[in-house]
Amino acid sequence: MQVLSFDLDDTLWPVGPVIEAAEQELFAWLQRAHPAVVHGHSIASMRELRAAVATQYPGQAHDLTFLRREALVRQFSAAGHDIALADHALEVFLTARNRVDLYPDVRPALERLKARQCRPATLWARTLLRWACHGEKGRGGKAGCADLHALAGGGGCKRPGRASRRG
Repeated sequence: MQVLSFDLDDTLWPVGPVIEAAEQELFAWLQRAHPAVVHGHSIASMRELRAAVATQYPGQAHDLTFLRREALVRQFSAAGHDIALADHALEVFLTARNRVDLYPDVRPALERLKARQCRPATLWARTLLRWACHGEKGRGGKAGCADLHALAGGGGCKRPGRASRRG
């Protein structure tokens, strides 16, 4: 095996606490920076807005970043704010979203894989791994054959048959 791809969330770290903390951080930031945007909202109502966006855009329901951004655009617009500010709000969320606590055995396991000349890769972020391909750029939620071939090529693997996906 030359390239081993991981789905990071709930494979290398627990995602639930990460999302909860990121949503709380975004909401607190919005309360400080743009209180009118969250007036009458809660974290739960913001989730409901994202769910409504997903039903309006079923072809993009897998792209949580798109859904979150579109929901923020709607909130900024409803508050009479420049919708371009939604991008900054999204960055606040994504920065917090990328603060993860790895499961205890992850870092040693990745080091062992690297020592065996395996190139750990991911379809999400390059935090600990050598190469990444972002899933929201693809056609759907989970990795498909084309995504794995892209990872294999980007990870330096000349033969996609020597690449594998986990998680």
